[in-house]
Amino acid sequence: MPNIGIPELLIVLAVAILILGPRRIPAAIRSIGGGLRGFKEEIGSGKRRGSGGTRFEQGAPAKPVRNKDLTFLPTWFR
Repeated sequence: MPNIGIPELLIVLAVAILILGPRRIPAAIRSIGGGLRGFKEEIGSGKRRGSGGTRFEQGAPAKPVRNKDLTFLPTWFR
């Protein structure tokens, strides 16, 4: 596995500043952190529950979603 050092992190930071701009970087970091926090909570709740899987409530089956605005796709893919 390759090592990630200071030069690589600086390159990633420079690319992030170029793409997002300095004003949107804090919001992007908060969003990523919130997503990781939620992921950890869900993983942790599965361990506490001890079921080893996700529990689904029984209800009406989901209706398939058909988007009428898929004209750019081939007809066999719609």
